[in-house]
Amino acid sequence: MRLAIAVLAAAALAGCSDGPLSEQEKEVKAEVGRHFAELNAQAAARAQEAKLTKSDIDLPATALVLNRYDWDLNGAIYPDVECSNAACKAKLGTLASIGVELRCPACGQELMTELTRVGKSLPMFDLRSGTGLPVVVIVRYVRKSYAYDLTSAVLVSSKTESVISTKAFTDPENRGKGGYYANGLYRVTGTAIGTTGFVYRGRELHEIDPESVKKMTQDPPETVSVSSMKLGRWGGIEKPLMPWLGKPPTEAPAKETPKTP
Repeated sequence: MRLAIAVLAAAALAGCSDGPLSEQEKEVKAEVGRHFAELNAQAAARAQEAKLTKSDIDLPATALVLNRYDWDLNGAIYPDVECSNAACKAKLGTLASIGVELRCPACGQELMTELTRVGKSLPMFDLRSGTGLPVVVIVRYVRKSYAYDLTSAVLVSSKTESVISTKAFTDPENRGKGGYYANGLYRVTGTAIGTTGFVYRGRELHEIDPESVKKMTQDPPETVSVSSMKLGRWGGIEKPLMPWLGKPPTEAPAKETPKTP
């Protein structure tokens, strides 16, 4: 009897009670997508709350800074990218592909073909548990931080104003009517690449502690047992996403050696 109970307990810990591996992998993909969708929905609700205020003093503190997340099941992160155009070779830093075409901002060269060919990518959804249970996944994402700027304004050309008046949208008196107004817009203050991990157990995602994530994503990666992971609400390991670094400097012509008189 004791042996039977022990076997059942071990099976539950391994995640077997949650269904077969193929089913759980599908569920994990859906749950990770739902995780980021909920975070973005919270940000959208706070932004809408700010729009509906009648005066700046009524702005809720939770609406002053927002975080929005870019994540795609088939997305990828490309570190240390250099433009593949031999005439350009711009240093582009780290790029993220989230269902959109990647092009060099300096020359317009399409980049995905070459990046895919050389296999230089880190998947946004990276299954790490193999054929075992519970399902373990490494997740990479892009986080954009937005700040509410009370001094911001919408700039409209006189030509546009003469055709379609924007006063109804930019006048502060029209706040609360769903319009796009001046003196209170969100601007991007920072962008970061994040890496986190999840264990899927009990039909729920459990976030993995940053130290275990570091071990699993280092080069070469380290195998970390689920039993040694600390599961909870940790947050990801993030690094600032720097803007592209531009074209490499052109070499100046060598100076002539001064002639001795």
